[in-house]
Amino acid sequence: MHDSENLDKIRQQFDFGPYPHFPLEKSPVQDLETLFIHDLTTPYYLKYRRLPPREGVVILDAGCGSGYGALTLAVANPGAKVIGVDLSEKSLELARQRLRYHGIENCEFHCLPITEIDRLGYRFDYINCDEVIYLADDPAQVLAVFAQALKPQGIIRVNFHDAYQRAEQYRGQAFFEWLGLKEHNPEDMAIETVRRVMQELQDEVDVKKHCWQPALGNRSDQAGKEYILMNFLFQCDKGFTPLQVRDFVEMVGLELIEMVHWRKWRLHELFADPENPPAIVAAAEAMATPWERLHLVDLLHPAERLIDFWCGLPQPTQPMTLTPESQIYLHPQLRQERVKLAWQQALQHRQSLALSHFLKTPAQSALFHAEVTLDFIAAAVLWPLLETPMTFTELQTRWQRLYPYDWHTGNPLPPSEIANQLHELLLRLESYLYVLIVEGSG
Repeated sequence: MHDSENLDKIRQQFDFGPYPHFPLEKSPVQDLETLFIHDLTTPYYLKYRRLPPREGVVILDAGCGSGYGALTLAVANPGAKVIGVDLSEKSLELARQRLRYHGIENCEFHCLPITEIDRLGYRFDYINCDEVIYLADDPAQVLAVFAQALKPQGIIRVNFHDAYQRAEQYRGQAFFEWLGLKEHNPEDMAIETVRRVMQELQDEVDVKKHCWQPALGNRSDQAGKEYILMNFLFQCDKGFTPLQVRDFVEMVGLELIEMVHWRKWRLHELFADPENPPAIVAAAEAMATPWERLHLVDLLHPAERLIDFWCGLPQPTQPMTLTPESQIYLHPQLRQERVKLAWQQALQHRQSLALSHFLKTPAQSALFHAEVTLDFIAAAVLWPLLETPMTFTELQTRWQRLYPYDWHTGNPLPPSEIANQLHELLLRLESYLYVLIVEGSG
């Protein structure tokens, strides 16, 4: 991954400031957005239109740091075995302590480079490599190691710093490197020097205007130090374009599944009328490969710090079909107690329910947040999904029993009309992954 000098720099930096710096008691249980991303269900369904295995799931957190990501993976995937690896033994000490504190026992941690995970002897259902691979001398080598350790239908989540979005940040890093502040592993003196320089720059200087967050940078506590280290003194930090990332992925025989925040990478949604972008843009988008579409978005609107995506070994992508026998599931991260309570209150008061209020990630585009709402009838019909999946036919029968009449005319609703309305509702919700539509028993 690195020559020994770079490995030592990275190890020393994270020994000095284990990352991320979250209090031991902090829990992801209420953070539905983070759980949605870390839940294997999300990318597995996107790829295979099925639910992931229920037994024997093994997850790797590659570059686990102080263990908050490993904790999140454990909470999001109950019953899975979570294995963390990291270069920094000090970070791993915190990770072990963190998971013990939260009662997570089915886990283990190892101090080794992520290119040596073959030594662990596992094949993984899910590999999470968050905020790590852009430090590698050879990202393709890292991805190749992951591919070798992956089960045939396994999934990798990985992210690279975006070269366009982070361009000014890299100029700032180059400036402080020129001053000699990155020659040795940065510690308190270098951090304070960066803070003073940034504070004394005029506010209109580009690097300060676009890269400096006073609310964090002016803090002298651990959070302030971490902010400066990760943004201005980060050892081996590099940025990439979507096409460079594509080359790494395809070089080792992996294929893109989807972006983690996929709606933020939709080219047509950058235009005033997303349904009718300029004809030349629509034509270019239609002819472009998935990676090329991401590149076009990045050229126009590089708003995302990370090129954050799921990939895996080449496997047929399953189409989604909705039949009378299809099993309808609510996404696991919507089957939470606070969602149930809000759903129940909506039914009691005969009100609508905004699912996008609870789970924003799949409804968030680059420039706006979609409102995905269940009216009172839809909320009542789908209510049992909070506890158990149902077939399309069972939901249709429930709708017919609860609301058999057209409220406007008072006439009975024909089964075909109820089926059409239910079909339209489920397809809309499935496009946001609020419901999952699976053939057979899943």
